[in-house]
Amino acid sequence: MLQKREFTPTSPDEWLMKGNVSYLSGDYTGAIEAYNKAMGLYPDNIVVKTNKAIAEQKLKPKDTGTAAMPPAGPAPVRTDAPEGGILQKIRSWLSM
Repeated sequence: MLQKREFTPTSPDEWLMKGNVSYLSGDYTGAIEAYNKAMGLYPDNIVVKTNKAIAEQKLKPKDTGTAAMPPAGPAPVRTDAPEGGILQKIRSWLSM
């Protein structure tokens, strides 16, 4: 049986790894804390900054934006389209 051991990172890479493990297990707050520690040791690491931003997005409430959007469905067909327009050209190409 595997035993869980406590891991205390000492390098930026280890803090990054701990953040990734926390993120993958759904602990986004713990991931952000680990990424912050990694950034303190290696502030220019773009991977740490990116992973932290992704974890922060997971904590934000989702805005579905459905209140301002009309119900989904097919676009209405225009019956008043001019005959010389693009639809006429497409029809002529399809009939070739």
